[in-house]
Amino acid sequence: MAAPRLLIVFTLAVLGVVLVVAALAGGSWWLLAVAVLALAIGTVVAVAYFGKTLAQGDKPDPVTAARLEEDDEGPRDGSSGDDRGDEPRMAI
Repeated sequence: MAAPRLLIVFTLAVLGVVLVVAALAGGSWWLLAVAVLALAIGTVVAVAYFGKTLAQGDKPDPVTAARLEEDDEGPRDGSSGDDRGDEPRMAI
């Protein structure tokens, strides 16, 4: 869902709350049932959307992704990429 779709969902949820208030003020029980059903459906859709969005995880921005991809390829001159020469390496 893009940002405008999310705005539409929230707007419809607010409309549902207004319908519930109008139903309670007017004494129309069938309108209250319709409004509660619409709110329940909206809640399920919103929770499913947020769950799907959270499950995707973070994505790096394009610059970071390009740097990570470049680091994975290694140096292009055939060297090992270690410019320290013959210095011993210490494992931490």
